[in-house]
Amino acid sequence: MQTAQPAGRGDSGSISALVVCLVTVFVACAGLVLDGGRFIGARARAAAVAAGAARDGVQEVHRLREGLIVVDVDRATRKAERFVQGSGLSGSATADERSVTVAVTTSVRPLLLGLFGVGTRTVTVSRTATPFDQ
Repeated sequence: MQTAQPAGRGDSGSISALVVCLVTVFVACAGLVLDGGRFIGARARAAAVAAGAARDGVQEVHRLREGLIVVDVDRATRKAERFVQGSGLSGSATADERSVTVAVTTSVRPLLLGLFGVGTRTVTVSRTATPFDQ
C-alpha cells in the first residue's frame, strides 16, 4: 500500500529549474554560433574591401617611362578611399612610393549574445598592396 506524499514536498518543480537552465545554455550556444558567424563574416568582408581598395589604389603609378614603378601617393590614397566609401564601410588609406595600405573598420551588433550582455564589437582589418611588373 502506498501512502500519498504531503503537499509541498517531493520533487515538484525540479524539472522546471532544469528546463530553464537547459534553455539558457541552448540560447547561449546558439548565440555563439550565430553571432560568431556574423563576426567572422564581417571580418571577411572588411578584409576583402581593404584588399580590393589597396589593389585599386596601387594601380596609380607613374614614372613608367623611366623604367620605374612608383606609386603616385595622392592619387593612390584618394582612389583607395573612394573604393572603401563605395563599399559602405569606413576606413582610411595611406601610401608611400612603394605600397598602399588600407584599414577598414566595421561594427557588428550581436543578436543573441546581446541577451547576455555582449555589446557591439568593432572589427578593423588592414591590408597592403605593392605594385609589380611581370
